[in-house]
Amino acid sequence: MSNFKKHIQKIVKSSTNCLAVNVSQNELTTLIETFDCVFVLDHQNEPYRHKSLIYRESYDSLASIPDIKLIMCHERELINMTKFLPIISKSKPVFCLLQGGLVSIENTRELNSAGYHTLYRRKHFQFWGHRGKSKK
Repeated sequence: MSNFKKHIQKIVKSSTNCLAVNVSQNELTTLIETFDCVFVLDHQNEPYRHKSLIYRESYDSLASIPDIKLIMCHERELINMTKFLPIISKSKPVFCLLQGGLVSIENTRELNSAGYHTLYRRKHFQFWGHRGKSKK
């Protein structure tokens, strides 16, 4: 089991649904192994086929996704933070930010204002949880 998968399982207790936004096939494979259903919003890569993947066309269709436990995206997707608000207000998921280094303060300002704080940091990813949720 990969180190990354262990971190996901430790921080996200329930493995029902997650949302992946423009992530690589390696990251999708890890999510498929960890979650029952993976919703994918991807405009960059060719569709990857698997029975537990459900592709979404736009951010507008995110409000209808039930009980999201994790949102995995790259730091650059935080400019679309307002489009995640329907999910954030409904289920308060953990964010997994993928990056090549430290995440800049400007990019995390939206997460902080939505009530999120850093749960766990590594060189290539960070987990952010809603205040009130703690890593146990």
